[in-house]
Amino acid sequence: MDHLIIAEVGRPPGSLYTKYGGYGPMMMKMFRAVHADFSYDIISVLDGHTLPSPQGNQGLLITGSPAAAYEDHPWIAPLEDSIREWT
Repeated sequence: MDHLIIAEVGRPPGSLYTKYGGYGPMMMKMFRAVHADFSYDIISVLDGHTLPSPQGNQGLLITGSPAAAYEDHPWIAPLEDSIREWT
C-alpha cells in the first residue's frame, strides 16, 4: 500500500478530541509508527465529503462511529456506495 484513505465517520468525545484530535490523525499516527513510508488523506465523511474512487495501490480505513449503519444520517448512503466501489 502506497496511499491510505482514512474516512472519518465519527469524532472522539469532548476532552479526548481536544487532547488527541480526530480519529483520522490518531490512525495516521498509529500507521506511521509501524510503516512510515506511505502517504495518506483524511476525508471527513461525517462532514459530507465524499471518498475518491479507488486507484492503484491504495488502502481504505474507515474509523469508528457512534452512529449505526441503519440510522438516517445524510453521509451513510454515500459511504455505503463508496464501500461497494472499493470492494
